[in-house]
Amino acid sequence: MHLSRRSFLGAAAATVAGAATATASSWASAARAASAAGDVVGKISVGYQGWFACIGDGAPIDAWWHWSSNEGQPPSPSNNVIKAWPDMAEYAAGYQTAYSNLNGGGAATLFSSFDQQSVNTHFLWMQQNGCDTAALQRFDPNTSEGPTRDAMAARVNTAAQAYGRKFYIMYDATGWTNMATEMPADWTNKMSAYTSSSAYAHQNGKPVVWVLVVDHDGINFEGVIAKTFLLPGEDPNVVDICSKCTDDRKNAPVLGLPIIRDMKRTGMKYENGNILDPRDGHIYSAMMTLSPDGQTLTVRGYLGIALFGRDETWYRLPETAYKDLDPVIVARYLPGMTTASIKHKQNQNQNTAKSSTLAR
Repeated sequence: MHLSRRSFLGAAAATVAGAATATASSWASAARAASAAGDVVGKISVGYQGWFACIGDGAPIDAWWHWSSNEGQPPSPSNNVIKAWPDMAEYAAGYQTAYSNLNGGGAATLFSSFDQQSVNTHFLWMQQNGCDTAALQRFDPNTSEGPTRDAMAARVNTAAQAYGRKFYIMYDATGWTNMATEMPADWTNKMSAYTSSSAYAHQNGKPVVWVLVVDHDGINFEGVIAKTFLLPGEDPNVVDICSKCTDDRKNAPVLGLPIIRDMKRTGMKYENGNILDPRDGHIYSAMMTLSPDGQTLTVRGYLGIALFGRDETWYRLPETAYKDLDPVIVARYLPGMTTASIKHKQNQNQNTAKSSTLAR
C-alpha cells in the first residue's frame, strides 16, 4: 500500500519536525498545546483514574468497581481489593459495605467516582493544595467499562472548570489488544472534543491542523495544511499567514500551506523530503514510514543526519473527515471529490458495513 491522493488526512498537532507526543487522528499527531505559559511543564500534575464505583450509584457498570474482588458483591474482609480506606468525611454520599462499623462507630462506607460531588471534592483538594493538572487515565473503553469511563471524562471536565484546574487525557494501553486502531479512533471520535474545554491542558500548542498528503505522480509527495482549529476567543475572520517563512511560502495563508515537500516513495518509506515548522519558519530534513496496515505514518524531522531527529506518529483519519475539509482545499487538491461525492462514498461505506454486519 502506498500513499495516494486520497490516502491521508492528517490531524497534526503542531505538525512540525520535532513536534509532540502522538495522539490520534487521520493523519493525527498529538497536540502540542496551547496556553502561552503552558499547563503541564513546570506545573504539579497528578494522575487521576476515576475508576471507583458502587452498586446503587447509577453508574452504567453497576458494580463495586475496584473496591471488591467479586464486584457484584459489596466489599468485605474476604472480598476486597482495598489498599487503604478513604477518609469519607468530605464526601456527600457514601455506599454501605459489608464491613462492620469503623472503630469510631461510623458506618463503613465508600465513595463512588461516578458521583459528581466526589470528583468535585478531589478537584477542590487539588485547588487547596496547589495541584495544577490532572492526567485522566483512560483505559480500553471498548469493554463494559466504556460507558462509565466516558461519563468520568465529562465529570472531570466539569470539576476542573469549577475549581480552576486543568486536565488532559492520558491513555493507558494495559491489556488493550487493538489499541493501534481503537485508540486513535477513540481520540478522534470522543476525547478530542474536550480540547475545546477551557479546562483542557495545553502545552506549546494544541491540535491545530489537519495535514493532507498529496500524491503528485506516484513518486513525489507533499503535505498541506487542510484544516485549522481556532483557539477559544480567536476571530474566525482573521486569516493566519506564515509570516516567518523565508521561501516562496512567505506570508502565504496557513490553510493550504505546503509543509511537507519533495518526499520520494520507496516501498513503505518516503525519503529525501523536508518539513516546515510554520511557527518559526524553520525547515528540517524529513522522512516518513508507513505502517504495514496503512494506518500510521511515522514522520521524522532532523538536522543533518536522521540519527539526530525526532519521530512523530500520525494516525489515519476516517473518510468521514473529508466532509470537514475547507472547500478551497477540496477544489485545489481533491478535484472531483465534491461534497456530494464525499457523502456518496460515506453512504457506500455505511451500507457496506451494515451488509457485513448482517452477513455475520
